[in-house]
Amino acid sequence: MRVLPQPRRAQPRRGGPVNLPEPHHPVPVLSDDQGAGTHLLADLVGASRLDDPAHAETVLRECARAAGALLLYVHVHHFGRGGGVSGVAVLAESHISVHSWPEYRFAAVDLFMCGTAEPNKALPVLQAGFSPERIVAQELVRGIGALMPPVDTVER
Repeated sequence: MRVLPQPRRAQPRRGGPVNLPEPHHPVPVLSDDQGAGTHLLADLVGASRLDDPAHAETVLRECARAAGALLLYVHVHHFGRGGGVSGVAVLAESHISVHSWPEYRFAAVDLFMCGTAEPNKALPVLQAGFSPERIVAQELVRGIGALMPPVDTVER
């Protein structure tokens, strides 16, 4: 059966898939020196607005835009009055997630992206959105040395 490409929707939406333009291959071929993508881990210390799910969603969307990523889907869960949020932005290039503890004024943010997306460009958005006293960030290159055979040659 042949699957025909679907048209691209103009805007990402909640609750459903976004059809990508053809061809859209954000994942580069893995190589020993370039890896699969950049994983940025950011701890936001002394941050504010960590209990507002609508604000967290806005920040996730703006992070994706600033990084040059294609946003597919966003979901943010609020843990009730006085509680924090957990949210994820699913990207064509991977994901951005946030988990917050307002009682400690702390949030953990993961930004994993491949292709031409640049997760470091989202750091100023996190600074503006959550006003942390400081951001402690670590950058990892994922998939170094993980050369993978084509799917059709993998033994099952």
